[in-house]
Amino acid sequence: SGPVEVLYWGSFSAELGEAEQEIITRFNESQDEVVVEYQFQGSYEETGQKLTAALAARQAPDVALLSDVWWFKFYLAN
Repeated sequence: SGPVEVLYWGSFSAELGEAEQEIITRFNESQDEVVVEYQFQGSYEETGQKLTAALAARQAPDVALLSDVWWFKFYLAN
């Protein structure tokens, strides 16, 4: 009942952040089965730290954009 909701944490700012938000807006407007909620979390470092805390609290987003350094840390930690 209703669209699938996806929470996405992003890390891009300035022009890249604006472009990312535009892509998400276009995606959401293009169909009605999935809705992406975009939340800017700050730099890669800030996003990685917030994701670590969110995982510990079992309140992580569905998708998070991380740098290669951060995703590799999560990969090594399973």
